[in-house]
Amino acid sequence: LLAKATGRPVKVLWSREEEFARDAVRPLSFSRFRAALDRAGQPTALGNWLGDRIFASYDDIVDRCCDAWNRLIDQPWKIMSLGLRPWAYRL
Repeated sequence: LLAKATGRPVKVLWSREEEFARDAVRPLSFSRFRAALDRAGQPTALGNWLGDRIFASYDDIVDRCCDAWNRLIDQPWKIMSLGLRPWAYRL
């Protein structure tokens, strides 16, 4: 309601206690959103990729992260293209 009244985005922060008290516990997941805006800044497209892999253990998470890192460093052009994007330099 506050965002609607002010016409501006509102950031809501919950404490760790509030988060766990009000939400169901779920396994770790990853979601990537992409959106397109028209010249007036209105959304024209929205995409969502949800990776909902459930890991068997902490070691499994570490192994998967290492695999992903090794695949990334085998493709230096991807690292260079990420470094050339304007958002990579925002503080």
